[in-house]
Order: sequence, then structure tokens, then C-alpha cells
Amino acid sequence: MRTPLIASLALWLALPAHAQPAPADGGDAAPRLHANLSLSLLSDSRERGLSNSANRPSAKAALELLHASGLFAELELLRVSKAQYPGGSGLRTQLAGGYRWGDPDTWHYELALLHTRFPGSAQTGLADYREVLDPVSGEVVDLEPVLTRVKPTTTELQARLSYDQFSLRYYQTLSRDFYGINSETICAALEDPLLSYECLQQGPQHSRGSVYLELAYRYRVGKAGSLEARVGRQRVRHFREFDTTSFSLEYRHLWRGFEFSAALVGARPRERELYRVNVGDGRSRDSARTTLVLGLTRGF
Repeated sequence: MRTPLIASLALWLALPAHAQPAPADGGDAAPRLHANLSLSLLSDSRERGLSNSANRPSAKAALELLHASGLFAELELLRVSKAQYPGGSGLRTQLAGGYRWGDPDTWHYELALLHTRFPGSAQTGLADYREVLDPVSGEVVDLEPVLTRVKPTTTELQARLSYDQFSLRYYQTLSRDFYGINSETICAALEDPLLSYECLQQGPQHSRGSVYLELAYRYRVGKAGSLEARVGRQRVRHFREFDTTSFSLEYRHLWRGFEFSAALVGARPRERELYRVNVGDGRSRDSARTTLVLGLTRGF
């Protein structure tokens, strides 16, 4: 799944050397490649309305490379909860590459690939049950689970259609699974061995083809502020119990190179229990609960 993304980035990297025109008057040419670096501190890390830091503070670093042709590449590093992504380093890496075009004051568009990884993280999956035979009679006396590890690595296609301050985003999962959701991880989560065995008998199912649709509107407040409202709908293919509706209302203000943000954000899951995070000592946190998220970002 990484091949198309790598190919698009390779094409993007080749453009500056071959596409930059020489200045007609011998002066300096306008830069065709721009780099934007930002560092953020967040009271909670939210994605599509859901916390991936278990409702705890997080930090983010993002690097964006923009070419005058419209091609772009982005790398984002985000701190996430080890309770939600067990076995991992507590880090999410997201690499994106694509193309933007159009008039930012009227119609403009974006098409990109997103590749998300959680280094070291994997969920326990149940691949099958192995029959245990009695050494004397040869009869089946028990069933032994065959376990596997499922990584939450996800690749998505992203398309954005915008007009002025309105935008409509569409995401579709291209990888085999959407954040590791498949029949192996679902069946493994069932505590009753009989239920997990019956779950597997329904055949293997994966969540490729899951979609997320989001509508957003931004209203400018003075010269340095903006208010943005978003509503989104996540559909997880073959596993509708994971479907969610997300929403947020965020105010951002730019001051001396710093951006301050405050957002009321949350989600309405089809089955809320699936989004409760076990953080140990018998305690759990609701990753979908509505909360106020504060942020501070510095751009370079």
C-alpha cells in the first residue's frame, strides 16, 4: 500500500530540479518550494471526534513541504496512549502526499494518500482454533486458540472539495483494515470461548472500504481569529457497531507567531462501550466523550 505514496513523493522531489524556470532578468527566482514546521501542545488529542491519547495531554510535531506546482508532502508525529495502542512506543506517525489546485477564494481541491502507523503497536487477534486430540482415543477433547498480532497500520485515500470557507472531505480505507478492525481482533475480544469460536465460523472479514465524510465551515473573526464548525460521519465496513458521528466547534487566534485554540469536540458512537479505554486498576475512560480541548501551536 505504500508504493503509490512513495512514487508520488519521488515525483514531487524531482520537480524542483527540473521545473524551476530561470529568472528572466538575472535576479533571484521566487522560491518554488516552501517548508512549514509546527509544534503543538494539546490538552487532548482528538481525531474524528475520538481521543487517541485516552483523554490526556498530548504533543504534536508536523512538517509540511509545498511545491509551487501544487504537490505537497506532510509528516506528522503525535503522542498517543499506550493503553489504546498496546505494545507501541506511544507514537503515531502519519505520512501524506498529494496535489492541491484551484482558486482559494472560490473552488479549490485536494487529492492525497495518507499512511498512518503506530510503531511497535499490535492487537491480539484470534486466527483459528486448533483441535486437541486425546493421545489414546484420538478424539477431540479441547480446542486451542491460534493467536496472531494485528497492527493498526492504515492507508487512506483523501479527497477534499472546497468553496471559499466551506469544505467537504472524504476518506476511504485502502489498506486491508481500518485501524486493525477485523474479525480476528473482534473475535479475540469475546471472553466466552464458545462465542469467539462461533464468531470465527462466520468467515474472515476485514474493514477495507471504510469511509469517513466531513463537512466544515470556517468563519473569520477579525484579522487574527477564526471559528470553525465540523460534523463528520465514520462508517466501518462489516463492523457497523464501530460507526460514529463526530462534531467540533473550534476557535483559533494567532498572536505573535503563536496560535491559541479552544475546541468543543466529541463523538456519538453506535456502541459507546467499544470506545471505552481500559487504563488499568479497573479504571476506564470514554474516548468519545464531549470535552473542551485547548491547544498552543508555534509555527516556524
